[in-house]
Amino acid sequence: MTGSPLTRWRLGLLRPLLGLLLANAVVFVVYTLPRTFQERSLAAHAAALRNDVEREKHNLERLRERAATIRANTQDLDAFYREALQAAGQLVAVLKEIDKQAPSSGGRTFRAVDVNGAAVSRFVVTMPLSGSYAQLVTFLRTLERSPHFVTVDRVALREKEPAAQLDVELSVYFRAATEEG
Repeated sequence: MTGSPLTRWRLGLLRPLLGLLLANAVVFVVYTLPRTFQERSLAAHAAALRNDVEREKHNLERLRERAATIRANTQDLDAFYREALQAAGQLVAVLKEIDKQAPSSGGRTFRAVDVNGAAVSRFVVTMPLSGSYAQLVTFLRTLERSPHFVTVDRVALREKEPAAQLDVELSVYFRAATEEG
């Protein structure tokens, strides 16, 4: 077969060109394709790690806020123990003061009650009182404004002529003896 020299020259280049194309395909399959998959995998992993870092930063910020809240609560609790509660040694004086402010009364009962998990002593006082409505309301308002930590736990009103009778159960709180210095 005789052809033009240009055609023979083109046919002579076809084999090296096909060999080069095959070599490129082999390099692509052996090196470039796995490298591309690896880069995509690494990029996805890097994105996941960035998300993890952002999530952990958010968690850290929440934990810092929580720690600040706990510190503030601890300071508030310390201030409460220091400023609002008196020492347990003041029990008799406080009870005498409450007794003095109460309208005519009958027998009182006192009992100590444990306050679990707190450095606080609680004394429950049950007071049957009698007097006019105005006297009883004045007594309750006096308790409300008391400088001592006093809570009114229960009130039962029994009306009798000429004076009303009131059964009051209140709690007086003090710093526990273990907290005193």
